[in-house]
Amino acid sequence: MKKSIFTVALCMTVGLIFSTGNIWAAEDAELLVSDCIKCHAKVVNENAADGAKHLSEVSCVDCHNEGHPPSTPVEEMIPQCAMCHEGEPHYEVDNCLGCHANPHQPLRIVFGEDNVAVCNTCHTDQVSEVKNNPSAHGEFDCAECHHDKHGYIPDCNECHEPHRPGQTYDLCISCHLVHQPTNVTYVESTSNQDCGACHGDLTMLLAAGSSKHATLQCASCHKDNHGYIPPCANCHGETGPHPSSMMKKFPNCLECHKDPHDLDI
Repeated sequence: MKKSIFTVALCMTVGLIFSTGNIWAAEDAELLVSDCIKCHAKVVNENAADGAKHLSEVSCVDCHNEGHPPSTPVEEMIPQCAMCHEGEPHYEVDNCLGCHANPHQPLRIVFGEDNVAVCNTCHTDQVSEVKNNPSAHGEFDCAECHHDKHGYIPDCNECHEPHRPGQTYDLCISCHLVHQPTNVTYVESTSNQDCGACHGDLTMLLAAGSSKHATLQCASCHKDNHGYIPPCANCHGETGPHPSSMMKKFPNCLECHKDPHDLDI
């Protein structure tokens, strides 16, 4: 039976060990990255697949630069993260491997149960938005939403029923800032259909009217802030289309025009 290439290589390696007393032919033999894959194929392949800067900016021997067993104990050849990572708040967090479980794939982060403080060391703006704009989102840990992978952005519909059928994530965030969802913003061109997802009775009333108001976008009057109710004078001036004597007698427009969404009422 022919010996396999692996068997031949193993015999040669064993022979080398017995002949030299060391796995290396010379005590001071310099390891190359090409040598690493001979024994550590799994690790090298993991790094090649998802190594991020641990692949693009450093090599195996840049980190594991203290020699190799048996001349060097295993614990001495495992580098400390602080060897490269220092000077920023995130690098002061204890137990790097608690999140970065595999340093050969550093951005495959494993989330724990309480991540806000750690997330805040890099994502201070987002954590501050949640904290300073109270909403139900503030009751959850960051990992409740960003749970699948670091950098994962969830679709709102994973937790929330859409205001109307067919509503997409892009449409959600055109009004709701995700880390301060009750701070609703929108542009003047926002569709009345989108407003009608929550305010259907009012948009139907507006569309049914025969006045110029029926031709307007909701956001052209209710601009700047959600819930803003504009005074009629914003568009119609202090007297509107009526004589000043009438406005003195009836200063409140809504005494006659019962609902600005349908002036015929």
